[in-house]
Amino acid sequence: MTKACMQTVLTHYLKQYRQHHRLSPAQSKVCHRIRICRTEVLGGQLVHCDHCGFEQHRYHSCRN
Repeated sequence: MTKACMQTVLTHYLKQYRQHHRLSPAQSKVCHRIRICRTEVLGGQLVHCDHCGFEQHRYHSCRN
């Protein structure tokens, strides 16, 4: 079984959910922030290993 994270669930099902349910402005804001959490939208840093040359993007958290 594949693990689903909240970000994936919101990305796939929030639009359909909102067709039948109303979210408060605060709920909408949190859902939006979770969807963009740890993505290039919030920015981040490129981490570089001086020893082996490995590089990895570390994106900022939404804190929600």
